[in-house]
Amino acid sequence: MQPISTCVVVVGAALAAPAPIASADVIPTWQHRSISGTAYVEGGAGPVVATYAQEAPDFNPFSSSDGRVALAAGAEATSSALQQSTISSTGISVEGNTLTNAQTTSASVDALAVAESRFAVTLLVTEEARVAVLVALSAPGGADASLSVTGPDGAIYDIVTQDADVLIEEHITFDPGMYTVDLVVLGNSATEGLTSEATFAAFNVSMGFMTPGDLDGNGAVDVGDLLELLATWGPCGECAGDLDENGMVDVADLLKLLANWG
Repeated sequence: MQPISTCVVVVGAALAAPAPIASADVIPTWQHRSISGTAYVEGGAGPVVATYAQEAPDFNPFSSSDGRVALAAGAEATSSALQQSTISSTGISVEGNTLTNAQTTSASVDALAVAESRFAVTLLVTEEARVAVLVALSAPGGADASLSVTGPDGAIYDIVTQDADVLIEEHITFDPGMYTVDLVVLGNSATEGLTSEATFAAFNVSMGFMTPGDLDGNGAVDVGDLLELLATWGPCGECAGDLDENGMVDVADLLKLLANWG
């Protein structure tokens, strides 16, 4: 049973992921990043099981792909997973995919394939931070994808999807406190008799931390940011210049920008 090859599929590739920018004080305190899977078939000769598991040992960039195939007369199961992720004080990002396939051509055999990719991190935010968020989840083949982001005031995102795509691109504010990001993507294919089943999921999630007022993301609060704020003055539902998120770009937002000038 040899590892099978995998490939990166980036969801929402037409979108530019928010670039991490030197910013307010954000300290990663805990992480768990892993891929794992099982391929299992059972026929007249007994069960055949192939498994894999890889885990990031520390906060360094994690790039891992693996997979297994289990074969028996009249049955085949395939599992693969890929994850590429980074964690730092300026941003977090994760992308990859999972794939499972199980098929049987005899009524007397069973096949099962499971693949999981998980990205979890806890962050200590010591100063207010503006966050550029990109979430692109695609699970068209029956896989499950869930993303939860929680902060000191409770849930910020609580997303669960199956057989559907999710796309979010926005700016939000993290007040000081502890934040946890937890992404789980799970594929599960099971068959018995003359059937087949496959799942596929792809994901791309990033959060870039910026100083409030750095609207163009160049690492400084300057004239360009001031002009962008003034250009959206007034009622504005989804404007980067709405720094206090009250649906209006106004004097309060201008004062916050000027307080972070430089």
